[in-house]
Amino acid sequence: MQSTLEGYAEVEKISKESTFIENLDSESIINPDKLTKDSMNDIYQFINKNYEYAFFTDGLITELTNSHAIEVPAVYINNNYSRINAFPLSEGSPISFDYQLGTQNTIVPILVGFGLAEEYPVGTQVHFYDPALGKNITAEVSGVLEGDISRSNYYALDFKQYYNFSVIIPVNESYLNESEFQFKINGLMNLILLNTDEQKASQLGRYINEKIDTKFNYYNQKDNTDFYNNYFFSSIKTLIGVITFISILILGIAIWISTSTIKIKVRDFTINILLGLSYNKLKKLFYIYYGAISSISLFVVFCLTLYLRYNFWIGKKSYLVTYGFLGLLTMDWIGILSAFIFNILLIIIVTNITMWKIQKIPISIGVIE
Repeated sequence: MQSTLEGYAEVEKISKESTFIENLDSESIINPDKLTKDSMNDIYQFINKNYEYAFFTDGLITELTNSHAIEVPAVYINNNYSRINAFPLSEGSPISFDYQLGTQNTIVPILVGFGLAEEYPVGTQVHFYDPALGKNITAEVSGVLEGDISRSNYYALDFKQYYNFSVIIPVNESYLNESEFQFKINGLMNLILLNTDEQKASQLGRYINEKIDTKFNYYNQKDNTDFYNNYFFSSIKTLIGVITFISILILGIAIWISTSTIKIKVRDFTINILLGLSYNKLKKLFYIYYGAISSISLFVVFCLTLYLRYNFWIGKKSYLVTYGFLGLLTMDWIGILSAFIFNILLIIIVTNITMWKIQKIPISIGVIE
């Protein structure tokens, strides 16, 4: 739930009627014979001439190394994307888009993820292979991202990618001109058209189809969010139903166990009450007993959650490794807090029902036992 709410807040920045997101039609098949350097250059020249757009793409792996032996993917953004959804920094300054590739001794400013800060501090110059350009570049670290910075998927708002071990590379027109055509086609997959309308967006789709025989669709984020909501709220209803059923089942089992214990231990309860054990003291003992069981269950939940997070480090999943507080993210702590509150309510209900059952038992029955 927390992840979804963060996703809603993020896409709110592009949820405008004048903003359209480009994506490949599900039934369209990319024709490799039409994908050439010239055709892709023509498409981007047409876009640069007629449209204002935000560019974001990732997934390409660089050759930057680190002590964790985690692959370092590159994230490519242009100035418009940075203005709309800038990456917050823990130190340094934002990247500049004012550079020209193709000139001698060009240094490209970059941002590095929080996990790379020790090995690539601000001001470090690094020479590495850029898969988008198909050649080596010289870059300088301009800033370091805040820890556990993520971006949500436009179509699945609860899905996140974390950039602790990523490098952010600024894209301008000179960069696009020199980039590989495979990179350009990737860039079209989530291109964001700004300050336009549906007719003009469709015009771009027709032009691309003519050039590379590939169909792209254009939806504003409201359409994408509405589509997601249909799935999300349906899933939430199912989840609430399952949780309610499990909660009632757990409560019923706990009450049944307590009732059975009372029937078996009625003699012991009576003896202790006759010896001076008050109902209030007995109630406190039940709270302590159930509280101990609850603490053990919460500890198990904490360990399992921590293991799942740590497992991403073991598997070296660059888009999923996180730091958090004690290894857990805010959403993890909210989940544990929810489990804690549920346990408290369960303890109160079961304890009070148990005491009500005990107080209903006539003392004479206990004496006879």
